[in-house]
Amino acid sequence: MATSENVCGICELRHVTKPSVAWCPEFDEGYCSGCVEHHNLVKATRQHKTMTISDYQMLPPDVLQIPRSCTKHDEKFLLFCKDHELPCCGKCAMEIHKGCNEVVNLDDIIKNAKTSTSFQEIEETLTEVVDNIKQYESSVAGYDTNENKNVRGCCILPDGRMAFTCFDRGIVIFIKADGSKDFEIPLQGAFDVANGTTDNTVIVSSYGSSRGIDKIDIKDRKIQKLIHHFGCFGLEELNGRLIFCSELRLKMKYFQSSTIITISIAPNVSKYVATNGKNIYYTSPLGKSVTCCDFQGVVQWTFKDENVMKNPLGISLANDNFVFVISDDSVILISPCGKQHRTLLCLSDGLYDPQALYYDKTRDMLLVAQKKEKAFLYKIDRK
Repeated sequence: MATSENVCGICELRHVTKPSVAWCPEFDEGYCSGCVEHHNLVKATRQHKTMTISDYQMLPPDVLQIPRSCTKHDEKFLLFCKDHELPCCGKCAMEIHKGCNEVVNLDDIIKNAKTSTSFQEIEETLTEVVDNIKQYESSVAGYDTNENKNVRGCCILPDGRMAFTCFDRGIVIFIKADGSKDFEIPLQGAFDVANGTTDNTVIVSSYGSSRGIDKIDIKDRKIQKLIHHFGCFGLEELNGRLIFCSELRLKMKYFQSSTIITISIAPNVSKYVATNGKNIYYTSPLGKSVTCCDFQGVVQWTFKDENVMKNPLGISLANDNFVFVISDDSVILISPCGKQHRTLLCLSDGLYDPQALYYDKTRDMLLVAQKKEKAFLYKIDRK
C-alpha cells in the first residue's frame, strides 16, 4: 500500500500538493476532489469503487498492509485465499490455490474489513470508555489553588496519592488520596513526574536548567541525581528502563548502567512519552502527531489528524494499549492500532488548557491536570 495517502497521487506527479479526499483500491492511490471526479467519469476507471480517505484510514493495519501486485507474475492481485490468508493474482489462483476451498474477491475483503470482529471490538471499546468516563468525575481539592501555575506533569502513586510538577514555582506537589495537600519539594525547572522503580519514589525531569533527571524518596524527602542532562521533557520508567524526551531525541537509560541510549531522532520535538514495555508512544506538538515505535526506534504507526489534534501533550496507556492523549482543551482516546479514535473529554466537560494526564491501570482511574488551578480525577468503568 502507498504511504502518502494524504496527498493526491496525480497532482503529486505534476509537482502540485493537494490533499486527497478519496482512495482508489484499484490504483492504490488517493485523489483530490478534482481528480476523483475525473477518475469516476473516465471510461477506463468509472467502474472503480472509490472510498473516502477517512474510511480508508480507518481500515485495520492488517488490511492496509496487503500488497496489490504479484511480484512473481507481475500481475495485479484480484483474489484472496482464505485458506492461506494470502492475496493472489489469476495465475497464482490456478497454479498454487487451485485446490483451496475459499478463494474470494480481494475487494470484498477490503470492503468488509470495517465489519470485522476486531474492528467492531475496538469501536465498542472506544464507545464504552466515552459513555462511562463522565459518570465518575471528581475534582482534586488540594490541587485547586491559584498558586499551582504552569503544571506540566502528573502521576498517581501506588498508595493513591498524586504528584504534580509546577514548572514556574520549581516544585513537586504531593496530594493525598482524599484530595487534600500533603507536602511539596522544591526542584528547579520540574517538568514531568513518573513512578519510580520502587515504592515511595518518583522520578522527575527538569527543563530549562542543568538538573536533568532526579529521583525523590517520598518517605525521607531526599533528592538523588540520576542523569545530568540539560533540558528533559516527558519521562516514564518501566522494568528498570527509564525513557525520556530530550530536544529532538528519544532516549533510554538502564538503571544498572550509566550509558544513555538514543532510541530515535525524531523529526519534531517529542514532548511526552509512555511505554508498555514492547513499544514506546510519544507526542509531538510541532508535528501535531502521536507516534508508536519499538525500542529500536522503528515506527509502528503515527496518528495525525489536525481536525482532532493540533497540540498533543500528555500521554498515557491503558492495560489493553488504548492511548490517552491531551490535545488543546480535550482528551483523545486512540485505538492500539492508531487508526481509530474518540474524543473523551472537551471544553464543555470543564477542561481548560489541560497539560498532562496519567492512567492508573490498577484502579482504572484517569488523572487530568490542567496547566493551572484544577486537576480532575475520573473513574473509568471497564467491563
